[in-house]
Amino acid sequence: MLRFKRQLSQSAFQYLQDSGSFIIPEIKSARPEGAPFTLDIQLREHDEIMVYIGITCLLVIKINYSRDRLTFSADKFYSDPFLGSYKCSNPPKGEIANYLLGSIEKASSSSFSNMKEGYYQNLICYESGENAKSDSPFIVIDRECVIGYTNSEEKVTHLKPIVDKYLKLIATEKENDPKTYGKSKPKNLGNELDLLALDPEGNLCCIELKNGSNTAGIYWGPFQVAVYKEIFNINAVKPIFQDIQELITQKIALGLLPPQAGSFLKGRSNFNAIRPILGIGDPNPRSTCWTRMHDLMNKHKPLLDCEVIKF
Repeated sequence: MLRFKRQLSQSAFQYLQDSGSFIIPEIKSARPEGAPFTLDIQLREHDEIMVYIGITCLLVIKINYSRDRLTFSADKFYSDPFLGSYKCSNPPKGEIANYLLGSIEKASSSSFSNMKEGYYQNLICYESGENAKSDSPFIVIDRECVIGYTNSEEKVTHLKPIVDKYLKLIATEKENDPKTYGKSKPKNLGNELDLLALDPEGNLCCIELKNGSNTAGIYWGPFQVAVYKEIFNINAVKPIFQDIQELITQKIALGLLPPQAGSFLKGRSNFNAIRPILGIGDPNPRSTCWTRMHDLMNKHKPLLDCEVIKF
């Protein structure tokens, strides 16, 4: 059985609404005025909040309400006296924003200001997630998504045949036309989905994101999207439907999603369908990667059928 536990426990969620209600607004206060998407806030398993800048996690906040512990941690590169444990009953108000303001510059050059994939992840999570408008084609509910399994045997049984099928297709294309597609061994697929979203029809949108400069990533992208479409197939995702509903409810209450996100699954017991999407940030219209991508998609229909959206 698949598992996808991103929502907080009831005690941690309640804490963020009561005495910890300053935490999310304080994180938001550290965002630069001209680029509010700079800091992306996501809920995680084990009562954690992660704050991303691009592909870098700048801060992890862990809430252990039963032990009255509130822990702030980050990679050792961001070493700061603020990082450490506090009592939930005596939290460090005002210090979260100071830490983030001092750390943004350290991370920005390598994972954000270069305007690569991480930049667009943040941008889309904000503009099509937290700040999504009523006419948004979809609302992003999570990023860097990894499906869990009951045990390793179940993971191998469900995941390996799907991944192997598409790796074999890629290897065959490389073998048949090494001049066009290269000779290198294909990279593994299905490790982490860039963006998970919902649309107004109740479809679960699996979005693989590529930067326009990653030309090979673009024409192999439909293979990655196809893997996620099969992993998140409509029957397999039914056990995680309620967990995603709870995640959405919590994020709405915490100001991390707009209220309309709560209506997309109302009255349903499962998603309507799986919607595979390849998103391209900063696309280069002159690149030959588009011809290669369409050639591969046409050759392997309907396996590689997916929407291509340019940001």
